[in-house]
Amino acid sequence: MSIQHFPGDFRLGVLNEPRLGVIDPTPGRVEPKLMVFLLLGGHQRFVLGGRRIEMDARTLPDGALFRIGKPTEVVFEHNVGQPLTKLSLAMPPDWLDGLATPPAGALTDLRQDLAVLRFLPGPAPLETARRILREKTPLRRMALGMTLLDQVIAGLAGQQPETLARPLPEDPGGGLADGRTDGPAILARLRREIAATAGEKLAAPDLARRCGIGLRSLERLAHETEGRSLGALIRAERMEMALRSLRGGASVTRAAHLAGYGSAANFATALRNRSGITPTEARRRPPAEG
Repeated sequence: MSIQHFPGDFRLGVLNEPRLGVIDPTPGRVEPKLMVFLLLGGHQRFVLGGRRIEMDARTLPDGALFRIGKPTEVVFEHNVGQPLTKLSLAMPPDWLDGLATPPAGALTDLRQDLAVLRFLPGPAPLETARRILREKTPLRRMALGMTLLDQVIAGLAGQQPETLARPLPEDPGGGLADGRTDGPAILARLRREIAATAGEKLAAPDLARRCGIGLRSLERLAHETEGRSLGALIRAERMEMALRSLRGGASVTRAAHLAGYGSAANFATALRNRSGITPTEARRRPPAEG
């Protein structure tokens, strides 16, 4: 990745070239920083401080905001893209204190040594990112980088400018206002977000925000594509995670937590009503084929 350094220890990194694997798989060290990371094309997986993070832009762009408060080990496992296109903005971790006044929406989750906020990039920030890729003048690149940083922070802080985290506008006619037809891709993103937040019991509006789409649009997508309500889809996905965990040897308490239930007894009742089996029977039963 080509990195430019600017005053205030503000760094802008860009990579836009074919990659078929990891150049150096040995562990490295990441110094403390606040970082905006956009993956515009390709697929990347790495382990940061013992936490495996997968960024997937093969269907839709992917984004994350990192706060790393102390030196942390990183190991890259997978870097593939034709091309692999990514952009990063990095600065000292204490920049966050001056960028948003608590309480500041999702940014309150970043007050720790290693925190990650995932988001789906929206139209305006994506255009800013593409302008950065095209721009050759360092000063203009820095200005565009600051604009992109402002869009990300504003969106995650719950402010109103059009940002990476802002849901797509609603269309009274029943579709997405910008004419997007990538409903299956958005539902695939929803499933990834449900898996990534297993046990956190995020409500439907929170999941919609993480997917970068309005709640009503996501509800329509679930009904039109899956033939069921958004709530039913979320509950089914969580129950499937719980069943897989049981078959993998997890405890009933752990499975109940993944399914979003506060007690093993309530989970067992829900499983019996849904599938006619007990957790013990589910553990013994192999996964259905197909």
